Amino acid sequence: AASFKRYTPYVDTLTSMDTDGLIVMFDKYKPALQDIFAEIGDPSDNFKFVMVDAINHLLDTPEVPVPIEVHTESVMFKFKDERLENLSGPQKQLLRTGPENMRRIKAKLRDIKKALQ
Repeated sequence: AASFKRYTPYVDTLTSMDTDGLIVMFDKYKPALQDIFAEIGDPSDNFKFVMVDAINHLLDTPEVPVPIEVHTESVMFKFKDERLENLSGPQKQLLRTGPENMRRIKAKLRDIKKALQ
């Protein structure tokens, strides 16, 4: 639980950003983002739709009670609960931010998603 605090400054920064301002900046750079995305992803995919899918994927991260049990077989910690260990990397990282930070991140993602649609 103490490790959750290390994410709080980043979550504070994210949640302090004006959602409308983020959308204005996104719209301004959308052509460049689409071009860059086409180089590393499927050029026929629309970056905005891929981003909304990524937001939805993070919003689908389950909220679980703490403490979350982990174990280690090497230098990496693994979730003891197989259901959690089988989540995607981004979902596991979101869980590692802790319940309060995850709640705040998800709220901001919902705001961004709503503003994009």
